[in-house]
Amino acid sequence: MSETTIRRWRARDAVQDRPHPPHRLATTLNPIQAYLMVELCKRLLLPLDDLRMVAREFVCPERPRSAVDRCLRRHGVARLVDRLPEAEGQPLLPKPFKADEPGFVHVDPKDLPRMPDKAEHRDLIAAIDRASRWAYFEIQPNKTARHRRRLPGTPADPSPVSQAFQRSRRRSAYSSSRSK
Repeated sequence: MSETTIRRWRARDAVQDRPHPPHRLATTLNPIQAYLMVELCKRLLLPLDDLRMVAREFVCPERPRSAVDRCLRRHGVARLVDRLPEAEGQPLLPKPFKADEPGFVHVDPKDLPRMPDKAEHRDLIAAIDRASRWAYFEIQPNKTARHRRRLPGTPADPSPVSQAFQRSRRRSAYSSSRSK
């Protein structure tokens, strides 16, 4: 034992050993990026490499795969098997999407928590094409009609996914009118 160790232990109030990891972890993702990664991980049920592709495109293009993995491990959602719902103690396999043609898009709005550095409330809009598993999301100031006009599939939006959203809306409107 060194003298430095003895001096440190004598200055302590108690003799119990304290935890060794640093109290403040150095992370490469900021809090909003970490929250988005965890929510996307929970919602999309994608494996790490697929989730990393979504993250590279939309959340954090400059961060390596290991940063996404550490973030998911820190929040306890790293293993895909653990994220799947369980029935009677047996983990379920993920249900495949219906055999829809590309263009049937599931849109899921999510309220984001108010971050300390932001003055306004923001919302996450996530969309998944059921056939191709193509994912798209954007963060908007709020869910008002004025901001919805900028969503893919609206007449004012020139994005490549616009046609798919419009086909999806027409199909869902047709099926709801037929079921009445």
